[in-house]
Amino acid sequence: AAAAEESRPVLTGVLLVIDGQTLTLAAADGFRLSESKLALEQPRGLSLRCIVPARALSELARIAGEMEYIEIFQPAGKGQIAFRTANCQVVSQLVDGIYPDYQQIIPRKHTTRMTAGAAALLKACKQAEIFARDNGKIARLSIQPGQVEVHGHSEGTGSTGSTVEAVVEGPALEIAFNVAFLREALSMVRTPNVALEATTPTSPGLFHPVGEEGYLHVIMPLHLGN
Repeated sequence: AAAAEESRPVLTGVLLVIDGQTLTLAAADGFRLSESKLALEQPRGLSLRCIVPARALSELARIAGEMEYIEIFQPAGKGQIAFRTANCQVVSQLVDGIYPDYQQIIPRKHTTRMTAGAAALLKACKQAEIFARDNGKIARLSIQPGQVEVHGHSEGTGSTGSTVEAVVEGPALEIAFNVAFLREALSMVRTPNVALEATTPTSPGLFHPVGEEGYLHVIMPLHLGN
């Protein structure tokens, strides 16, 4: 969810916060926001708040794979952060600046809540993406009692629509998102079900795994037009 362009350098990084026994990672690019909280296995009383380049963390994830432990430490007075695995060490410069208060973006209430199978919804989004690539990557979600329909449309290749069973609480809702953002968010869900909470077609959608705390993803909606 970190920004790719350099117009706001702090958004190209990931906010890393260690507070007590919790590690929080957050990233946003103005269109989406992702936050993950993890319990530290061996807290050392360290308090830390810094911005780490997203590329460095992506490289760390590639190197570490499914290793059981990663040690985090900060070299004194160097404006750096370091990560150590069993057989390598990654050292990165930090991004200068103050990270925006992203907590203000996270919706605190909703009127419609949809719960669906994460794998089924991801498959529907991948199908919609094939058609939506030529139409601004717009995927239209039509949330109705008992189901959600995922639509992708292209003037050149036509349309597709997939229906996924869902438990819907609250009024029906039609809302559109960047389908690539949907796919990337859903691919991170490790639980059987995922929930979407929203209020209106123009308010952010909050996605999170059902039954697992610590991960959330907010996506700004796209204009549906007529």
